[in-house]
Amino acid sequence: MGPTPRRVAAEIGHALGLPPPPPRPRNPRRFAIDVPPVAAVVPPVRCPGRPSLVALQDPDAVDRFLLRGDTTQAGLVSRRVPYMALGSADLAHRPRFVWGYDLVQMSADQMVSALRQAIDAAPNHLVVVDRIEGSAWSDGAPAEPPVLNPAGKGATLRAAMVALETPSRHGGTYASRVHFWIGPGLHSSIGAGLGPNHNLGRDGKPHRRTYHAALDGMARAGGVWNQMFHGPGVGRASDPMSVEAWMRWPAGFADMFTRRGGSIERVHFIFMDAGGLPAGTLPPGSDDPMSAAFALAAQPGVNTRILCNGPGALRVENQARAWLSAFDRTFPAARP
Repeated sequence: MGPTPRRVAAEIGHALGLPPPPPRPRNPRRFAIDVPPVAAVVPPVRCPGRPSLVALQDPDAVDRFLLRGDTTQAGLVSRRVPYMALGSADLAHRPRFVWGYDLVQMSADQMVSALRQAIDAAPNHLVVVDRIEGSAWSDGAPAEPPVLNPAGKGATLRAAMVALETPSRHGGTYASRVHFWIGPGLHSSIGAGLGPNHNLGRDGKPHRRTYHAALDGMARAGGVWNQMFHGPGVGRASDPMSVEAWMRWPAGFADMFTRRGGSIERVHFIFMDAGGLPAGTLPPGSDDPMSAAFALAAQPGVNTRILCNGPGALRVENQARAWLSAFDRTFPAARP
């Protein structure tokens, strides 16, 4: 084997009277950005007060149980907890519903009209947008710094929410009466991304889309509700998020949301039936999929701040009792 290019270059440099090249680093960096390890899980933290709002989206029989309870478990009504229920179990607390898949087809003026009409017509004068997810809501192709696509639906949503910041006869502004369900594909992309814009990979290059304009709009809303599960397919339970995802993604999303003008007090978690326990080392009290999810949501720091704002229940048919039990442990101040 002949001399290496580095050796040849050194010999030529020596002949020319140049200083030798610096030695190779013994442990060259493999990645441009180091990903800090997640904190070790600890026993779940209890919330000191009552939640500001709870959201239910289940079959009517399940919602009735969560609201009224039975002889063994107290429901939300007896706990004097503010709530909205998307079914017909409690019509006075029912918001109107607008599909995100419909909203994404609209202009800003059409969004304003649709959301305002829904608020005026809803029994509780709130509207839920289900859900915001997908590249159409992004700022455009991955770039660092991000380059906003002014024709993108994120910019359209921002314009609509700015227009809705007008006083509502029902209280607050129309924008504050909008609640967004955030799909896992969106909040996890933000939460897992690296760098100040949460869009970089470990190589320091932009691999993820940003959602700055959409977040600017949602920062004006009454609530953004992160769906904390994967899937599900039709007729089956959802796939649980891993321990690492729970310990990393909420903080990343909250960081970007608050830097776009949002308040962490308006961020919530939505729980769903899960088909198993999350992967990873679980906190104490993780006796079943629902209690494990609540225990991970109740980890100190950002997770607990979000959970204490009030959780959501989406299609928890098979784990409704576990959801109510976990709620009872999390909010001792709301016990009847």
